[in-house]
Amino acid sequence: GCVSLFQAFKKKGYTTVNYGSYIPGYPGKFVGLDQREGVRLGLELLKKHGHHRIVFLINEPREIGVVGPRLEAFLKLRKEFGLKEATVHDCNLPNWEDSYAASIKAMPKIMAAKPAPPAIFGVSGIGACGALKWLLQNNIAVPEQGAVFGYDDVPGSELMHPALTSLSHPAGELASHAIETLWETDPLTPTFEVRPPTLLERESVGPAKV
Repeated sequence: GCVSLFQAFKKKGYTTVNYGSYIPGYPGKFVGLDQREGVRLGLELLKKHGHHRIVFLINEPREIGVVGPRLEAFLKLRKEFGLKEATVHDCNLPNWEDSYAASIKAMPKIMAAKPAPPAIFGVSGIGACGALKWLLQNNIAVPEQGAVFGYDDVPGSELMHPALTSLSHPAGELASHAIETLWETDPLTPTFEVRPPTLLERESVGPAKV
């Protein structure tokens, strides 16, 4: 679909930009977020605080373009970081279902592991919010007894108690650059450009409980 649309616009001499989520095999220009760097920042922070039992919570449908690259990065980086106890919990959420509710529903099974994983890495900010809510409702103190990290900085994350540690995405910068790319002098040459997210270290991640 997207490739066919690219070819149709190319024949008419138009420049197009794949913005946001990379489409594998897309032959044109791409401007988006460095998904691997975001996962690296999250794992690096958790490891720095002594967390090795980490669960990567996939509470979003696999159809969402960013989920695959984030999962791929997690699987590769946990090996590089020597995080042998880091695991993945996939909610297998159908498209258009409630990803917030999915994360809350997943928590009892995740926390039933022995020993319970002290760190939850949400593939989305919504997933991290759901995990944090469940922990607090079940009297599990954060960050004293567990840690929660969300890939996306959803609105209000800084107002939660504890404030959610997450990543800030340069959405305005990315959008501006995508528009600038449309006016380049060589509009048909494929390019691949990514920008790194920024770590927002707040209160939901702290030293691992020994």
